[in-house]
Amino acid sequence: MAHRTDYDAFDHVPQHKSSIHDYHYDPQNFQMPGYLRVPIILYEAMNQLHDRARITITSMKQLSIRRSRRYDNLCSPSLGLLHELHRLSINRLFDWQAQWDPRDPTLSSTPKIPREVLQFTLDPRHYAFFYREYCLWIQNFMIGPIRAWEKLKPLVVIRAQQVLSETGYREWRYWWDSEYMPAMSKWENCLSDLALPSWENIVDELYVMILERVEGAEDFARSICTSCSPPVTLLSQKEEDLEDYLRFV
Repeated sequence: MAHRTDYDAFDHVPQHKSSIHDYHYDPQNFQMPGYLRVPIILYEAMNQLHDRARITITSMKQLSIRRSRRYDNLCSPSLGLLHELHRLSINRLFDWQAQWDPRDPTLSSTPKIPREVLQFTLDPRHYAFFYREYCLWIQNFMIGPIRAWEKLKPLVVIRAQQVLSETGYREWRYWWDSEYMPAMSKWENCLSDLALPSWENIVDELYVMILERVEGAEDFARSICTSCSPPVTLLSQKEEDLEDYLRFV
């Protein structure tokens, strides 16, 4: 069965103001204004930068899709039916929506999910494997698209200094600093959304969701979320693995 595609529904924390899935990079929206008289060589440099941005954003979306499968990967697919029951139970948790409207205090609350219809299987070893694999994807992202994007930005500025007059460069630099780079920060700020929670944190998230959304859930949540030991990977090592790309946020 295919993975669900409503990626944002997988985030237990409040959504980032500008989700990378909602971001569309169109170079036509970021063209240098007509009053800037720039030579073709600078246009070519900017076109290269547009390509780097587009590739980086596409890679971020691919990583975010992989990250959205983190709850499914609390259980190993090799377990067959147990994994399918776990996945369906995760879907039911995220499909549940609290019904509350401050303008209508008479609105009845959403019925909680019967615990009997849910079956979770937590496998810390498989999640550790998924985490390590995801870190490799992040490393490839860092040495590829992100490095290329970060490397080209200052080179474009240097090229502008070389080919423009002092006045022309000052006008161009004002556009770069006040319009172009702030626009780029809208998707660069989504980099932090790519962080994958540790085993301890994702189990805590699952525990809270079960308490909130499942009928008579306290014992049920405790029996599920306290029955598995964390994987061997140390949290400090995980943070070190992700430190490189988070520095760009």
